[in-house]
Amino acid sequence: MSDHMPVGAYMDLLTRCRKAGQREICGFLLDDWTVLPGFNVANAEQEFEIDADTTLYAFQEEGDRLMGVYHSHPSGNLTPSQMDINNAPDGLRYFIVTPGEIAEWVIADGVATRTPPVAG
Repeated sequence: MSDHMPVGAYMDLLTRCRKAGQREICGFLLDDWTVLPGFNVANAEQEFEIDADTTLYAFQEEGDRLMGVYHSHPSGNLTPSQMDINNAPDGLRYFIVTPGEIAEWVIADGVATRTPPVAG
């Protein structure tokens, strides 16, 4: 597994974010950088909750390959919200997608730390 997101996965996520408008996108990333899109079932456009079917599939069927979670901030803000920090799954890499770039964060013990650029 490469530490840096390949250009194909990077562009796929940016495109999904742009096409969704103000509705946040969300899903998972597998260890080969396969994008596993979820359906956002949150009531508000500026929130996300990955649907149960995608989440169960990710953890039960792809658990050994599950590497990260992603969601978008259509506003362009790359910083995780307090809700993002509180709900971040333990042990997974955390990616925030905006229409123009993607940032990776390590979230642990209520603290978010940005990692180096994700594309490589």
